[in-house]
Amino acid sequence: MSRRPDKTGAYGAAWKLKETNGVRLSSWLFQFDDVGDHGRFVVVCVNLERFGHKVYPKATHEVHVVPVPDDANPDARRWKLSGEPELVLQFHGLGDPASSAVPEVIVNSAINGGLAPRRRNTKTWGTILTTLFLKLGGSRPRFI
Repeated sequence: MSRRPDKTGAYGAAWKLKETNGVRLSSWLFQFDDVGDHGRFVVVCVNLERFGHKVYPKATHEVHVVPVPDDANPDARRWKLSGEPELVLQFHGLGDPASSAVPEVIVNSAINGGLAPRRRNTKTWGTILTTLFLKLGGSRPRFI
């Protein structure tokens, strides 16, 4: 790694990524380490009004968590993906500032709470994120 993590927790570390293209609202690279499960991931929030494909017609934002190689550098402009997205969700009802907070909630839940960013945990992620979105005045997220 070329720089120190912006966040550390019992289950990993995370680096806030620089926004370079005006499409990403917020993005993090994080390392998740737990017994029997580990990996490095990028979590990104984009505004679908500016970019993207809507599966859920009312969606204005999308968040995805994608595995990247274990040597992915937080200062790189691009990363080679090392698999299919683990989590993808679309939602509406939150503006850009509130939507930008979603990746950080995912990072905190993983590196502090030990919740693996995996498809097998979609139900748990759905409960956490639905509670957050409803509290902020948004819609129930739709997992894709």
